[in-house]
Amino acid sequence: MNKGEYMLHKGLLEHPVKWELYLQQGNWEEASRLLQICDKEISNSNSKFGVPFPPSNLKLREPYQLLIHCRRGLGEMLMKRGKYEDAEVLLGQTFAMLNVKNYYPSLIGLLNLLTESYEKQGKFELAERLYHFPYFRISKYYGEKHPDTLKFLYKLATVYHYRDQPRSEELFRKCLIAQQSGLPRNHPDILKTAVGLAILLTKMSRFKEAEKIFRNIIKNTR
Repeated sequence: MNKGEYMLHKGLLEHPVKWELYLQQGNWEEASRLLQICDKEISNSNSKFGVPFPPSNLKLREPYQLLIHCRRGLGEMLMKRGKYEDAEVLLGQTFAMLNVKNYYPSLIGLLNLLTESYEKQGKFELAERLYHFPYFRISKYYGEKHPDTLKFLYKLATVYHYRDQPRSEELFRKCLIAQQSGLPRNHPDILKTAVGLAILLTKMSRFKEAEKIFRNIIKNTR
């Protein structure tokens, strides 16, 4: 670990316990102050010592995960306060730091929050575009029928129902078919997708089709 990496590692590990404490207490101001300190450490390390983000050194990834976790917590607090635009900026900046391969678990949580901030502001087209990129990247890494790929496909179907219900139906059915081919019929993911499709069909006034799906859901949960 070179001097720059050491400085960055030291700066990011100084405050993680306090982050958690302040976030749990709902003390946004103090958590934000600590976040700004660590952001400054990242900026200084990048400019002075050339430490990239995301770091190539595996030893540095744990503190970065803590930073991402803190930012996600701050984003959640902003959302609860109705500060959707501020949450969008914070989460968008954090999302831009990540890549699919190395930070996949963090990526999912950030995507969900960022998409929710778009939906709350009526920015449905942005929400759709946000899920397209990781869906295609994940499907490339893991395949079309991998559970993680299907989670993104499900989310993509849910955001489409605001502006393009036929497209949403197409994605829900694609997701459901793939899940049914590899999971037990009463698996929670299958039931969740089926409910989403049934609700969409209800909104489209296709009540008989929706009723049939709901009856199958009840049958499979017994």
